[in-house]
Amino acid sequence: MARSGAFKDRPLWRRLQTIHHAIKERKFPNASSLAAELDVSSKTVQRDLDYLRDELEAPIEFDRLENGYLYSRADYVLPFLPVDGKDLFSIGVAAQFLELFGGTPLARDLKDCYSRLAHLMPPAVRMRPEIVMEKLALRATAFRPVREATWEAVSESLQRGLSLSIRYHRPGESPGEPRLIRPYAFVLSGRDWMVLAEDQVAGQVKLFYLARIEGAKSTAERYTIPRDFDAAKFFRQNEAELGAAL
Repeated sequence: MARSGAFKDRPLWRRLQTIHHAIKERKFPNASSLAAELDVSSKTVQRDLDYLRDELEAPIEFDRLENGYLYSRADYVLPFLPVDGKDLFSIGVAAQFLELFGGTPLARDLKDCYSRLAHLMPPAVRMRPEIVMEKLALRATAFRPVREATWEAVSESLQRGLSLSIRYHRPGESPGEPRLIRPYAFVLSGRDWMVLAEDQVAGQVKLFYLARIEGAKSTAERYTIPRDFDAAKFFRQNEAELGAAL
């Protein structure tokens, strides 16, 4: 049975994506070239262009010199994602699951994403986050909290490939001098979130507890994770040493 609502037409979404990116990349497509690329009629393309312009407020204009369409504003983005009720429910379950992993902003950010998407959904498939929470009961041991500033700094470092300046301390000790690390991956082990990172002074890849990191700040120094680095292999080869060091 076909799903009802604004997101049931996946071919429409794919066409809108194709048209949007062709215009965004200044390829100056026109109805004929788009019809050929999408294997649809020119009338279908025109309806899609009208939908983008009228319903999604796309600033589409026609350039007669280029004989194609362009955006009058370079910052335009499509205002929704192609999700349906099943997708939304899955996101809600993921948010509830991540709430188990206390001490990080993950669950909160995913819930915010859920709420924004739910607002865009047609009433037939819209679900409040509370409904999902009522349908899923999960329990877990408490996790050691992580400073939100630490989590965000490590996340930014991983996303942008920027080295991180941190002060690190072991239990019962005060934080040491600032050191530079190059984060490779987040690690969840037992009750702790950690980051697998290269210690630039030691020239070794180590595990750092996020709860023991203070004053984390991104630097301007860029780095690249080695292509041949395999986190699973690293743990297998260094399990004994890592256990003793932690």
